[in-house]
Amino acid sequence: MLSVLTAGSNPGPLVQPSGLLFTSVAGGLNPASQAVTITNLTPDSLSYGSAVATLDGGKYIQYQPSNGVIQGGSLQLAIQPVLEGLPAGVYRGAVALVFSDGSIRTIGILIVIAPAGTTVSESGPAPRAIGCTATQLLPIVTSLGANFNLPTSYPASIVAKVVDDCGAPHTEGSGVSTFSNGDPPLGMLSLGDGQWSATWQNRHPAQSSLTITMQAENPRLKIKGAIQISGGNTGAPVDLPIVPPGAVLSASSFALQAPLAPGGMVTVYGQSLANGVAQAKTLPLTTALAGTEVFIGGQRAPLLYASEGQVNAILPLGTPYNTPMQVIVARGDRYSVPVDVVIAPAGPGVFAISGNGQGQ
Repeated sequence: MLSVLTAGSNPGPLVQPSGLLFTSVAGGLNPASQAVTITNLTPDSLSYGSAVATLDGGKYIQYQPSNGVIQGGSLQLAIQPVLEGLPAGVYRGAVALVFSDGSIRTIGILIVIAPAGTTVSESGPAPRAIGCTATQLLPIVTSLGANFNLPTSYPASIVAKVVDDCGAPHTEGSGVSTFSNGDPPLGMLSLGDGQWSATWQNRHPAQSSLTITMQAENPRLKIKGAIQISGGNTGAPVDLPIVPPGAVLSASSFALQAPLAPGGMVTVYGQSLANGVAQAKTLPLTTALAGTEVFIGGQRAPLLYASEGQVNAILPLGTPYNTPMQVIVARGDRYSVPVDVVIAPAGPGVFAISGNGQGQ
């Protein structure tokens, strides 16, 4: 999604990532420095100053340059923890940046120091710490900072890094984001290295402020953890099609998480999916009804019915199976966030008299 503002606009500086995670072992070497990119999106010069704070008052977070001027471009800020003498434990801090346009940005810092002698093994179902017993998971959100400000209605990426308090990355179990504005919980995808990711589309844009809670859990180790960030929306709401995860189902069974099949009838549920109500009246079926098209694996699907909250389609016969595909609903020039579905060679279904997939 590309948002182009009017000439002379100033959305404020962009600081990414908004959070950094460092791991080490007591008495070991300092972790490598990490870079944060500060971008000035305007042609005017932008200066900044900074300060660092830690929860325990320690002076173990170093960074440079501590101040500077950015002339319509980007600057790299290098952040380096110096951990000599620190015992095993969890340390939290932040680097605050104050800009000449009045903006303030905060970079969250999470440092996990495992007990001396701890090593992380990659064997088995997931990375695990040897010589240390984990008691909690520690997430930090890296894509959205404190007091985030997002374009209303548009999709946003939620990315978090998660380790346990022994420094091992969280790669099994679950990651879920919940929202104070009433949006449904959003399952996050593990990227395999302790990073968890999801794309969120605000379904209640009228609420200008909200809190996002990212929760991580490992049932096998019986540990969990959570982090909260707060922020809001800016700009007028845009009426975009919304298809929640898991809302593309067999039109007969409505079975959750069941594979779909080429040639099968599918139902897509959501919001703002069509400009009114329309039903197919001719054969062969058209791929557009009420201003709506459905793309499955990049192919336009024949449509049976379209309305604001539901679209019924035929999954194209040529769709490859035994592989994940994406479903996108287009209403004119406005597109939904892609939803992943699994395609199987066949998917028999029986229609119910009630019409809800249950009973006779």
